[in-house]
Order: sequence, then structure tokens, then C-alpha cells
Amino acid sequence: MQRKSSFFLSSLFLSLSFSFSSSVGAQDYDPSRVIVKLAPEVEISEVTTLKSTRLLDEYYVIQTSDAAGLVKQLSSNPNVEKVSLNYKRSVGFAPQDPSKRFFKSLVSDPFFNDVRATKLWAFDDKEENGIDVNKYYAYLAAHPEIKKSPVLVAVVDTGADLTHPDLQGKFWVNKKEVAGNGIDDDKNGYVDDVNGINTLQRNPQNEATGNVTLDPGPCTFLDCSASHGTHVSGTIAAVQNNKIGVAGISSEAKLISIKTVPTDGDETDIDVAESYAYAAKMGARVINCSFGKAVNEGGNMVNEMITTIAKKYNVLVVIAAGNSNQNIDTTLTYPASYPNPYTVVVGASTSGGSRASFSNYGIKNVDIFAPGQGIVSSVKGGYQSFDGTSMAAPHVAGVAAEILSVFPKLNVKELKDVLLKSAVLVPSYEPLSVSGGLLNVMEAYNYAAKNYPNKR
Repeated sequence: MQRKSSFFLSSLFLSLSFSFSSSVGAQDYDPSRVIVKLAPEVEISEVTTLKSTRLLDEYYVIQTSDAAGLVKQLSSNPNVEKVSLNYKRSVGFAPQDPSKRFFKSLVSDPFFNDVRATKLWAFDDKEENGIDVNKYYAYLAAHPEIKKSPVLVAVVDTGADLTHPDLQGKFWVNKKEVAGNGIDDDKNGYVDDVNGINTLQRNPQNEATGNVTLDPGPCTFLDCSASHGTHVSGTIAAVQNNKIGVAGISSEAKLISIKTVPTDGDETDIDVAESYAYAAKMGARVINCSFGKAVNEGGNMVNEMITTIAKKYNVLVVIAAGNSNQNIDTTLTYPASYPNPYTVVVGASTSGGSRASFSNYGIKNVDIFAPGQGIVSSVKGGYQSFDGTSMAAPHVAGVAAEILSVFPKLNVKELKDVLLKSAVLVPSYEPLSVSGGLLNVMEAYNYAAKNYPNKR
């Protein structure tokens, strides 16, 4: 099972300071839950009578009072393919010097009427090192015959402000669930999951709740879990042309809010894998993951779950590369460094056309670069500018959603092909990433139209 040692939450205000021991101590895993992958066609009742939860297909979570003892017991069971502790580690944060905040000159000719549209430098054309968002929507306006359909994007993060005025109507609603009645109406294993789930809050049966409501009151990144996930959500899907705030990249994205990453970065494999499984079963085609850890204690559960949901549900997972200014081909970080064909790993670029100084890189493990410095988006109580590969990843997720809205029949490998093959080549990025280039939505549309015309 995958376990990494320090999830990064990339932001203008935060840089990560990793501190961990290579040994696994008592505090490094959840003593109440064990991850099990059963052999094919085996029922969980053949393995244990302890209470269990089925995540997806052959994956189960078993509740126990002695996780280490249960792992030892099940490791010799022929009906068990894999068994692992549910590792976790905490992470420390340090505020970034406010004098180092990055600001971009105003966008001269924005397509949108949102009041902060002039600050969205990433929406500029590629000559300005943006990704052609304004140009793309101008093209769509001139071609009303292009039909689009909604696309579900799961934001696996610290939560999101569902009441933010710039995100109204953008959150997915589970129409099979009756809000607040305390019943699992759609029989999917979650009670009242109207907009998503919260794997950090569990009911007495140890089931993730559907309570994604956030605490009242405004907050900043440092003291409110809502800010990071809300910022990511706004970049993907903030309401366009509503004369307030910012505009999201995708007009068609609907967001499944999944709270899995606590502000101290101490989430576990089970919570991450459960988030992926839930998002896929609820219909997400893209999952945004603006988090990561620096150590894998030997497991592969999260990587296997990514492969499973891609093959079974056609889901692309977009992953932030990390903010340690290191080559993640040699200094690995997870899930970004997994050799998985169903992920797109994203480094951060600046408006000046260079790799952001904090951004990780790697010609094998980083797929593409996208705007990640001086990114203005929604936070609880307003809007702020953040830096980080956390901000770069949702640019890719937003473009992926837009391409799927026009070409919904693309499979996950074809979608990844569109994103990478259409990247605008940048000489300095060639030794730093697979594509050697910068994300571009207009080029992605043109590439898909030329190479996958029958996928509309």
C-alpha cells in the first residue's frame, strides 16, 4: 500500500518543511484500520468476521483494535492478495515571506466580464505565456454549432466553500440522495452525500460522512481548510461572466467536493483511495489532486486504485508535481512519481515563461507545465493570489474538463494524449518534462478536433 511522508499543499502562503523518520513507529499508522486486497472471486467473509467496508472491487477496509496484529495474521492467508497498515504522517508548514508574492501585469483584453478577469494572466495567449483561455472562448463564441455537455470533476482536497458566490451552481448534486434525512437513499454506502463526502469525519460505523459543510466565517489559508480547496475549485470552474470575482477555465465542469486532506497534511492511504473510488463511482471523469508525499513506505494501493478507476470508469487523475524544487525522477514524491499511464503530473510555470523556482520537475515523471505562480482565485470569504503546483494542476483539470465537454467519447489515454501532444513547446521545459511544453486549451481543442473527430 502506498504511503508517502508529507502531503504538500501548494500555496502562495505556504512552503512545506518535511520532517520524518525512515522507520515506522506507532504514531505512523492508523491502529484501527487495515487495507486488504482479496484474491479474485474471494468474499470478505472468507477472510474475517470483523466489520469491513468495500471501497471498490477487490479492495476492503477492515476495522480492528489491533492493526499490526491483523496484518501479521492475514499476511499468510492465501485468500488475501495484499494487506497493509494504513500509514500516515504529519507535515509542518511555514508561511512564505509576503514580500516575495508575485503579481502579473493586467490582462489587456479579457474575454470575460468578471471583475478580476484582468488579473488572470494564465488566460492570456501563448505569446504572453498564458494558455489561450480567452482565445478559446472567443473561438467558441464565433462557432455556436460546437455543442458541449457537463463534465464531473472531483476535487480531492481540504474541502471547499459551497456557499461562495462565484461557485454557485457549480457543485454536483446527488439527486438520488435526500439531504438531511440520515438515510443512505441511493445505497452507495454514504449517508446524505449530496455534494460529496468527508473522509476526515466519520460516523460511529466508521463510514465517511456526507457533511461537507464548512465552519462559518472568513479565513485565510493558514487558519481555514476551506481556502486551498476553494482556490482549486475556482480555477477549474468559477462562474464565468457573472460580473464578480474570477472566471473558471471550464464552463461545463461540475465539482464533486471531497474532503480528504487535513490542513496538517496527515491524511491516509485509505482516505485517498476511498476518495478516488467514490469519485469514479459517482461519475467523475477527472480527479484533481493538489497534494503529495515524499516517501512511499512500500505500498501501492493508491497507484492500483488509480489504474482500477481508469480502466473501469475512464477517469484521468491530475496530480500536482510538488514544491520542493527537485527532480522527482530521482527524488521521488507520491503519487506524482508513480509510473502510471492514467495520470497527468503538473509542474508550475510563471508568466515570464520559466519554471517556477519552487516547482518540481522530471523528464520521466512530470508530464506538463501549467500556470502556477500569482494565481488569483476564490477562497472562503473572497479571493486571493496563491503560488504552487497546487494551482497549476487545476489549470490542467479545467482544460481536461473542457476537452471532454466537446469530445465526451475520449477515453482516458486519448485525453492524456490530447493534453500532452498539444502542449506549446518551450525549450527550457524539454529536459524537465515528458511533453517539453506548456498546457494550452486552444491547441488542445485543435489537436482533438484533428485527431479524434469521431469522439464528439
